[in-house]
Amino acid sequence: MSAGPEAHPALLRNGYRFELLKLLSQWRIRIVFLACLIAPGGFVAVVGQQSSLPADTVFGRWMHETGWAGPLVALFAVSVAVVAATTSASSSGVERAKVDRSLATAYAHIYRLQTRELHRPDVTEAQLRTSASCDKGGAPVADSGPGNDWRCVVHWHIPGATVTGYAIYQLDINPDGRYVADGDGPVSVNGFFQVHTPHGDTPNPLWQFDGLVDLLDTPPKG
Repeated sequence: MSAGPEAHPALLRNGYRFELLKLLSQWRIRIVFLACLIAPGGFVAVVGQQSSLPADTVFGRWMHETGWAGPLVALFAVSVAVVAATTSASSSGVERAKVDRSLATAYAHIYRLQTRELHRPDVTEAQLRTSASCDKGGAPVADSGPGNDWRCVVHWHIPGATVTGYAIYQLDINPDGRYVADGDGPVSVNGFFQVHTPHGDTPNPLWQFDGLVDLLDTPPKG
């Protein structure tokens, strides 16, 4: 069995990129939060100067029919808008193509680790030709944004084998790109937390593992 590749420290620029992304994401949320504090007061002040409210608009009918005070309705309307803006800002960058690439790369790394644990012939990541196809929440939902409703299928190839291997994962992705991949079968691959080795049972690295979606990653051209 050939020796595995030597481990190298992560490139410094990758760390800078990740930290810069976190700072930019925090500033977006801070700006939205500031708008949440300022906008309601300004909006209520404008509404308060009106002597009457339009009855032929959704907002005007809402005011007349409910009997709510103008400031309360204004605050509610602005709060709904701010929540929607915050959700949109925090979910940017998590896209299907990026999730596919991240999971395929992480799986290839960990598959080789499991191969060594089981004392099987070593394979390179290039030989595995690992790919992943992910979907978020089924057909009605856009395949973007964080959440625990990502479902992915990973495929890989073993040199000399005629059958393509596959594994299913449920992903819980955070807004910063970090995720947990939870194995969902087959049992022989990732469906159990232990694997049998010549030296006894050991944890199965493919059962559950952490990963990171590169939010600054751009899809390859061509």
